Amino acid sequence: MTHRARLPLSLSRYLALRASIHAYYSFLTTTLYPRELNLSTIFTKI
Repeated sequence: MTHRARLPLSLSRYLALRASIHAYYSFLTTTLYPRELNLSTIFTKI
């Protein structure tokens, strides 16, 4: 009974951790990738 009660807590904690990691990676991609795309377009224009 205690193991079954402990499972949803760990599952919700895992989902919260996964959501925070996903938000962090989306923040990194939105901040870093436009610069790399701009650099690639500049290098292709040169």
